[in-house]
Amino acid sequence: EGGMDGWLDAFGRSNIQILDGAWRRRLLEAEEGIEVKLRERLETSTLTEWLFQRQLQEKLLDDSLLFIGNSMPIRDFNSAFPASLKNPKRLRVLSNRGLSGIDGLIATAAGAALAHGKQAHVVLGDLSTLHDLSSLSLLSSLRDTLQLTLWVMNNDGGEIFRMVQTARAGGDPHWFTTPVPYDLSALAKAFYLSYGIVRSRKDLEETPPDAVNGPGIRIIEVLVDREPSLALRQNFRPFA
Repeated sequence: EGGMDGWLDAFGRSNIQILDGAWRRRLLEAEEGIEVKLRERLETSTLTEWLFQRQLQEKLLDDSLLFIGNSMPIRDFNSAFPASLKNPKRLRVLSNRGLSGIDGLIATAAGAALAHGKQAHVVLGDLSTLHDLSSLSLLSSLRDTLQLTLWVMNNDGGEIFRMVQTARAGGDPHWFTTPVPYDLSALAKAFYLSYGIVRSRKDLEETPPDAVNGPGIRIIEVLVDREPSLALRQNFRPFA
């Protein structure tokens, strides 16, 4: 009854407890071990998607909405965003799967941000953004209403297809990743939206929170290093 919200509400009011203290302690110790190894691995990393997820947490305001796109963004969030137990900020994290996976995400995020009424951050891939370009007109119509930052992870196509079974199918990887070059700055200008670009780790680290929060809508294109990102996803084994 009541769908997901009803289930979560009922779970929150329940008296479920983890009685096996040793099991809980081992779980938390394992999580901390992963955090330590991930921090070490990313200490000298170039601008990978996992590094972006770690850095993003530092730029979010308390009570922000964080909308994560499908395909690699949600997977990278699960893998690399700082563990909630170590994150003092209160965030509302949402995601949505369109009929074909990545369609309609800008529109969904705009609606969620409008309902949230506070600062919102949206992380989408370049192809997800391309699949919903018409919703830039929606963002434009709300630019005096929303506080929204759209982060577009430009890794030159659908990187998930270099992770799943299609990666072993043979043939040109471009058949699956379908990179589509387009000028995001020109699109932002066409819809009267602010635009910025992050080209390196240094750019990301030196971007102050004030620059990515506040009234209005801004699009920030993040040019990530796709090969180091792929290697990190494939080879990071914290318990190896």
